[in-house]
Amino acid sequence: MTFPVLVLPVKKMKSKGSLRSSVVCSRWPAIAVTASGSKYLGIRSINNELVALIASLSLSTQQFPAASAVGMIRDGVTVYFIAAREPGVQVENPRQVAAYDYPPLHGPRSPSFSRATVARWNGGAMIFLAGTASVVGHETRHEGDVEAQCDETLRNIESIVGEAAALIGCSASLDSLTIAKAYIRRARDYEKIAPRVCAALPRTQILFMESDICRRNLLLEIEGVATVSQPS
Repeated sequence: MTFPVLVLPVKKMKSKGSLRSSVVCSRWPAIAVTASGSKYLGIRSINNELVALIASLSLSTQQFPAASAVGMIRDGVTVYFIAAREPGVQVENPRQVAAYDYPPLHGPRSPSFSRATVARWNGGAMIFLAGTASVVGHETRHEGDVEAQCDETLRNIESIVGEAAALIGCSASLDSLTIAKAYIRRARDYEKIAPRVCAALPRTQILFMESDICRRNLLLEIEGVATVSQPS
């Protein structure tokens, strides 16, 4: 089975400290790792081969990596990933139901990812944060209020990063994030979202992009990488 490999067709982007250009324009991918007709990602899947492929791997929930899936401007699927010889440690958020345990309300097939993956290298560790949004339990919070969703998203990120660090005997907070991507559903919300995110993550290199994201009632999603030092 062959899938098209496309470079994300970026028109323009905004990064922290540079407000001169507009953000990325994107839309739903035509193929997604979800059953046909699923409300999750709001996608009309035209090809279920990818769904079958993922299912055939028979991964346990403890093997699901941190991941994000967002829309782009063209049909097809672009995938990038990091691989290592040693497996990472998967992490869930105590404030949220694990995504793979979402009820059928959100679609006939739950998404297969963990909230974060911890990888240890040379006495330190990196926490790979999955796309995180304004979801508590399994429900969207603050529908229609982009600023409240932004604040809830940041609370979830702090919870996930703290939980991940605790698993390896460390502590971490929002300040531990070194890089982040903020996906914004509506370009007009950038002026509301960017100041809040930059204030919460003053040490983080942040890229803001307009993109369709998981549920229709979510207005933003943030992914990133945090670094921590393990105690000697």
